[in-house]
Amino acid sequence: MTNHTHERPKYFVAGGTLSPNAPSYVKRPTDDELYTRITAGELCYVLTPRQMGKSSLVARTLVRLKNADIEALSIDLQGSGEIDEKTFYFTLLDELQRAFRVDVDMERWLERTKNLSFSLRFRRFILDYLLAQVEGRIVIFFDEIDTMLTMPFRDNFFATIRALYNARSQEEALTRLTFVLLGVASPSELINDPVRTPFNIGSKINLSEFEASDAAPLLKGLEIDHPEHATVILERVFYWTSGHPYLTQRLCLLISEEPEKDWHDEAIDDLVYQTFLSEESRNEGNIRFIQNGISKSSNKRRLLRLYKNVYKGINVKENKSSVEQNQLLLSGLVTVQDGNLQVRNQIYRNVFDLKWIQQETETNWGVVIGVAGGLVALLAILALLYNSVLLPTQQRNYELNFLQATNNLERAQALAELASIQPLPLLGNTSPSEQSVRELFFGLENWEQQKAIYDHHHFVENPGNMLRLIQIIYISLVDANYTSSTTPLLTHMANELEFFKDQDALIVKQEIEQWLNGRRLVQEGDYDNALTAYNNAISINPNNPATLFERARVFTEIGNTSTLEDSSNYTDALTDLDRVMSFVLLGVELEEGVEITSTETLVPTAPTAIGTSELENLEIDDSQSPLSTSGIDTPTPGIKVTNTQLVTSTSQLTRTPTPTITPISPPIQTVSPVLQPISPQFTSRSQWLNLVRTFLQSELMLTNVLINKSNNEETFPNLFDSGLVELLTNYYFDQAPQNRPTTGGIYTGYNAEKGIIGTTNLSISGPNSCTLSGDSFSSLVSDWATGPYTYTYRIYIPANYRHDVVRVELFDPDSINADINTVSIARSNIAVSNGIASTTSKTCGVNSESSNRTQPCLLSTDELALTDTPTSNISLDKINPYWFVRIDENRLPPTASGGTCEVPDSYTEELNTRTRYSLSYFAQNSDGTIIKVPLVTYFGQTGDLRDGGAPGNHLTDLRWVSPGATVPFSTMDDPGVPVPAIAQTIDSFEVNLATDLPNIMVDQVTGERYIYLEVQSMSGASENGFGIWAGPPTHINSVPSEVNSRNLHVLNNPGSHSSEGVTVYGLGTIAMNSNIDRPVDIPLIDVGPEMIGQTISVSLFDSDSGAEPPIIFYFDSVTFTPDDSDPLGYNPDETDWAMAFGVRGQDDPDGIASGVRCLPGSCPTQWVSPAYNITVPGDLDNCNFENPAMEDCTPFVGGRLFVRYDGGFGDTVVWQVSLDLPDLVR
Repeated sequence: MTNHTHERPKYFVAGGTLSPNAPSYVKRPTDDELYTRITAGELCYVLTPRQMGKSSLVARTLVRLKNADIEALSIDLQGSGEIDEKTFYFTLLDELQRAFRVDVDMERWLERTKNLSFSLRFRRFILDYLLAQVEGRIVIFFDEIDTMLTMPFRDNFFATIRALYNARSQEEALTRLTFVLLGVASPSELINDPVRTPFNIGSKINLSEFEASDAAPLLKGLEIDHPEHATVILERVFYWTSGHPYLTQRLCLLISEEPEKDWHDEAIDDLVYQTFLSEESRNEGNIRFIQNGISKSSNKRRLLRLYKNVYKGINVKENKSSVEQNQLLLSGLVTVQDGNLQVRNQIYRNVFDLKWIQQETETNWGVVIGVAGGLVALLAILALLYNSVLLPTQQRNYELNFLQATNNLERAQALAELASIQPLPLLGNTSPSEQSVRELFFGLENWEQQKAIYDHHHFVENPGNMLRLIQIIYISLVDANYTSSTTPLLTHMANELEFFKDQDALIVKQEIEQWLNGRRLVQEGDYDNALTAYNNAISINPNNPATLFERARVFTEIGNTSTLEDSSNYTDALTDLDRVMSFVLLGVELEEGVEITSTETLVPTAPTAIGTSELENLEIDDSQSPLSTSGIDTPTPGIKVTNTQLVTSTSQLTRTPTPTITPISPPIQTVSPVLQPISPQFTSRSQWLNLVRTFLQSELMLTNVLINKSNNEETFPNLFDSGLVELLTNYYFDQAPQNRPTTGGIYTGYNAEKGIIGTTNLSISGPNSCTLSGDSFSSLVSDWATGPYTYTYRIYIPANYRHDVVRVELFDPDSINADINTVSIARSNIAVSNGIASTTSKTCGVNSESSNRTQPCLLSTDELALTDTPTSNISLDKINPYWFVRIDENRLPPTASGGTCEVPDSYTEELNTRTRYSLSYFAQNSDGTIIKVPLVTYFGQTGDLRDGGAPGNHLTDLRWVSPGATVPFSTMDDPGVPVPAIAQTIDSFEVNLATDLPNIMVDQVTGERYIYLEVQSMSGASENGFGIWAGPPTHINSVPSEVNSRNLHVLNNPGSHSSEGVTVYGLGTIAMNSNIDRPVDIPLIDVGPEMIGQTISVSLFDSDSGAEPPIIFYFDSVTFTPDDSDPLGYNPDETDWAMAFGVRGQDDPDGIASGVRCLPGSCPTQWVSPAYNITVPGDLDNCNFENPAMEDCTPFVGGRLFVRYDGGFGDTVVWQVSLDLPDLVR
């Protein structure tokens, strides 16, 4: 036998990190999994118990990455929990600078960025210096992250890691950066703040025990001294350790230190006893860690009860959402086998046995009063019985009394009894009856019945009942659109409270009066005094989201009208909106009847309630004189929600979230003399979210302050954590239309609000056209069609539209093609800056386009090449891909035998399609009847005798024109000819909102108004390509009319042709022509968060002529990365949610089997059937964050539904979208 010496190197290593070349290192499948995911760019986390080999795994992976020329650094956070935030981040930045040799004067840079938060500095350093100077891939390991769990700034740190990961779709450089997190923690612990999005990204790496099949390195070490018995020795070691890395290495090390000993089973058992099982071994590091993890846990008793079941062999199925199970697993005491929890190994089973469980469970009963404990238990049982059995029965009885009431008194008393139901406070103080009160109240048939509920005569004996009814309802009475529709009810409430001298009633009355005073002053344009009134109301009740929201609008209006470059009013508005969002982020759904009670953390500086003397100090002046703001503070920024209940007022005021859309300027409308009942518009969390979203979208200056001002993530945490800021950033920088409705119809094209004709245009065919050439009859299937061959478009006017006139323009309304083929082409600024000549000359027919006047001709500008370069970052919507020469088609009608469709031998005007364009609106008479009011009509020219109704060449080919307007074209390229329209009520397509639309119907929720445009083909057999734009007439002296000149002008001058929120939608169906032979992104409809989990059905007609699958649906507010090289058409690793249909060889994501639907390109003259069913994401209640699925785990705050579709060049298809919503106004 070989003579061994004590100086020989140790083969086995127990505790600490194994060096990369340690011979006893056991490679597990995890090694390759982690390396593969890292090199694929995935964020990974290895969150497992101590001494499972995490640090050794990192050391080996660092070597592999270095060999692959990937820069990597491991940062040990051990001890970071004892330092402050500044020291932590400065140390972190120093390590990054040194390790990656970043060239930066750190001291100077830190001084220059001293006004930024530490987390934002870290993010800036990564982007501006680390990624800018280090080429190639970078991997950063953060080890021992559990030591950060006690740090007050840990939420911001891990939120920053998540933000850097999520921003990869916008910052290409971030795709080179990968983070790996290691420690003893669960993902849910990394971000503790309940109002922030959980840490739900990345790939979890499960670090398991050694398998016997992988243990060859251990066997080799034992064979050095025991070549004949090494296998038997290792088997006995594994019997005790089950392959636990530390325990296995420790036993093997101890065995190797006594090479002469006969290591039979009994000897190994004795070694285990001496090392781990004896009383003296209780301080062994691994054992002590588990002991402390259980004994010192605030959840100790539940953990012991759970472990006892596991120990006794009772089946305990794994539940990844269980807090107790996660704590027990992270302690290392148990593991998961075949879906059940099991004691991790025999050593732990013997150390942590039933005797240990009993010792840890024992209580010092000397400090417990048994009788009191019994009483508490009895009260808990009684509370549970009352809340779960008696209270629901009582609630149903009161609801039945209300429904069976025959007069106002009975209704009021039944509703008051229902409102008075309170659960026993031992189990909480939420009241499930409140939502029932709201539903019954708002369900009353008329205004008089609603008003009669608040008659003080009904509550003479118990005024508190009426006060509680007011408190439940009045926070739902936001004036979302300046229509004052809720003002009469608030006024009535205040008047009835006058009859009660109760202190609580006086306080609520004063709040309502100040609230109403603020509304009145806003209507008069006196925003300064309105602000004072709202300050008074909010000082009385700081937790009324309705007054907070209305005050935010006042702050915004003052900011909009201020001539000073001061953003303080916008900051104050955002502070109020952040407070409103704090209610939303609490997760309180009003339909669940949760009562919102209070804490100081949510209340800014004003008191929750004020006494009589304080009420006397409030200057409440019904005249127009200013109201005093003395002693009244506005909320301070950065107030975070830290609990699940909010305080409301002096007598437990119940608060409720609010509505759906908010404008700034009062709409032009006609007030009906008969008050209508108030509908239940503002009683759910999603309505509040939609309200804030649409308001911010409508106020670009306010959104600009929110997005671009430093430290806003800390100042307005609730707005950021809601996901709204990310969505608003997309809208703001994309210059999307402001104040979109939730579902306003089908968009008329990408960039349509800017007046650009690009990858698609609208289309209509003549009634005599051949159906094989396209669908001229699809409009007949639309419920919106008012006649044969008609498409209806709705022109949406937001309530905050600030102009008197809406100018409606038609692009190329005629069906005439010019006889021209050679043109001079100009390129966009972005093309010229990338090396393409500014001008060139091209001719139709040289390439694939047609030189025949009967056919369209779109000449390539050569700018598409800019989007084909992977490193260019130039998207399709930033260039001008084609130069329009002709857009219409000249066709023959079908032959008598029904044969193929043909084009004429020569251009024939008589075949052109004559199109009628008619504007109208809906008015409501004083008797409540609704009538359709025609406004004006224009007939597009055909070039033949049919133009006799409007003689003269209007020269509208390839031009934008507003028929009948004093200035029909732009003054920049006015051809100098009139374009007369046929007057019905007015004589032009410029509509004056103040004078031309008497009694127009106004959306009572949003304040929006609508004008309708009907497009009808009257005669002909050809296809007419056209477009529609509507907005203010402010551009007629600066933006050209000719389509190519306008496209270039708008692209080169972003924002120069804004529709200011006016949007044109197609109703029911919309015909669209594709102008490009590659996938393009087409917006379909707006979808609000109230649609979460619901289904949208989309179909298209006549997809042929070069179209290609797949067809992909996604939302612009959710991360989506297209990848035409992937069979799905997008990159699944960089996409949070999408649905791809028609993927060859795969079933569709809505469950329809492959081959059932026709594929894009193979659906001539037929609808795709069944329609594509798109389920709106965001149903987080069903999310399994350990194994997230797109449909359940993607947060959704509203956005535009897009379709990515390769329609082929020149193909016309018809889109149809339907969803389960109430009928729109017809």
